[in-house]
Amino acid sequence: MAKLLTETYTLPTHWASYLINGDDTGLDDGEALEILDWLKGHPWLGCCLDCKNEEEFSWKNDANDLGGSTAEFTFPVHLTRESSGRKYLIYPATSVTEMLPWQKAGLSFTATGYGTKIPTTRVLYLFGRRYRIYVDQFSNAGTAYIVYQGEKVIVE
Repeated sequence: MAKLLTETYTLPTHWASYLINGDDTGLDDGEALEILDWLKGHPWLGCCLDCKNEEEFSWKNDANDLGGSTAEFTFPVHLTRESSGRKYLIYPATSVTEMLPWQKAGLSFTATGYGTKIPTTRVLYLFGRRYRIYVDQFSNAGTAYIVYQGEKVIVE
């Protein structure tokens, strides 16, 4: 079984609601932009998994040099490798069967069964979100992938 890769950061405690629930109601625009900038600088991180809220005061943290209450936030790390210009997802993830109505009726996405971005019966759960697995099918060869952050990422 693959081990879950994580990274832990000491961050401002008031970021917790946004990092865990995506709720920015308690933040002003500048604080929300600071969080987004920090997340953009860490694109390998998934959704926050854990927050050890011991609320310790620190003069600096992993996001800035502003003093304040901090906590430890743990994130999953996703990795991709590139080969021949293609990205491959190598992060352990769970997939389940979730058939679409036309699949339940025994129908095919295209008349021939071949084509691009054909939805499969499988859904991948990754970083707290669900991603439909698609396949580009030509002849006897098909490539399974998800669309992750706007890019095709091949699922092995």
